[in-house]
Amino acid sequence: MIHTVTLNPSLDKTAECASLEKGMLNRIEVVSYDIGGKGINVSKTVRALNGVSTAYTILGGAVGTTIKEVMESRYIPLFSSTVEENTRINLKLIDKKGHLTEFNEKGPKVEKKNVIEIMNALKANVKPMDVVVLSGSLPNGIADNAYEKMIVEMKKLGAYVILDASGEALKQGVKSIPTIIKPNKKELCDLCGVESLTNTECIEKAKELVRKGIVLVVVSLGKEGAIYATKDVVYQAMPIHVEIKSPVGAGDALVGGIAYGYDQKYTLEEIIKVSMAAATGAVTTNGTKPADSKSVKSLMKGVVLKKK
Repeated sequence: MIHTVTLNPSLDKTAECASLEKGMLNRIEVVSYDIGGKGINVSKTVRALNGVSTAYTILGGAVGTTIKEVMESRYIPLFSSTVEENTRINLKLIDKKGHLTEFNEKGPKVEKKNVIEIMNALKANVKPMDVVVLSGSLPNGIADNAYEKMIVEMKKLGAYVILDASGEALKQGVKSIPTIIKPNKKELCDLCGVESLTNTECIEKAKELVRKGIVLVVVSLGKEGAIYATKDVVYQAMPIHVEIKSPVGAGDALVGGIAYGYDQKYTLEEIIKVSMAAATGAVTTNGTKPADSKSVKSLMKGVVLKKK
């Protein structure tokens, strides 16, 4: 069973325009809306792969009600804690060249009791060998060590924990040694306190994190694919060339594929292929819509792994 935690969910508005010029009138050509927040996007991917996950989140206002209704319509089980303020709306702008510009609201103020409600629900439902995904930004009012504390509690339950966060939330979370982390190159640089890293240096940093006890370190490299490092082997998965419609949510789809593969007891190589295929499929759809299971299975055949 997979459990996803999204403490700062959103309703995502993705707009496509011919070009984006600062200080000028920009005309939007295509608009799509979808429920979002990194953990919710992971649950969407798991559902698209015909897997099962329960989403745990914090919702408020009319936007929160909309998210709840959409989750129910997609048959994604949901536990939500309630706040008074509206759940945030995030704007994603994509021009014809595929350049993405994001405007993310800070989100409503969340109280400690909301996180406690999420934690208690997890404790009541998570079983040994379940997969728990902690992902996304922390909401206004919640301390940077929230994920760190959650990881400790989930490990006590015997769960595999995937952490996909950035900044201080990632730095604090890594202290509790999650099973898997998935930083992108910039997030890995921030975690290691350096300005930049080559791909070779990313591999060395990933190995260092594995030596500290993390089972799998995945570093997403965008157009260069991703690095998957364990104590026994390091792979670079090469990208599959497809027509890109929207880069939004590709990283979350990657995490969704990892969670699904872990839950299905896939081999490492199978986990890499399904996660890379899910990420690739996500960029061929509009907005943050995940690719369907049939498309992902087809794309898996094109994933090339190189041992490093």
